[in-house]
Amino acid sequence: MKTGPSTWVLRAPNGCVVPWHSHTAQEQLIIVGGRVVAEMLDHTPAQLGPGGFAMMGSHVPHQFTCRSKSGCLMFITFDGAYDIKWGKGG
Repeated sequence: MKTGPSTWVLRAPNGCVVPWHSHTAQEQLIIVGGRVVAEMLDHTPAQLGPGGFAMMGSHVPHQFTCRSKSGCLMFITFDGAYDIKWGKGG
């Protein structure tokens, strides 16, 4: 993941928050199970269920919250090497 594109499988419990952050690579989120609230800076929050998709551009701050009693399962892909910058700052 430090040298090129990657795909993650993320399982999160109800109420889990991946706080505001951004990446150099473009990120894509695909929901497999549960309900996820996806937020991007300067965008309306989106509630996504199974089959839901969100794309976060390079350097666009975003965060996710699992809102499902049974937890959430999602695929997260990056189109380049993985890095992360925490906070809402670009």
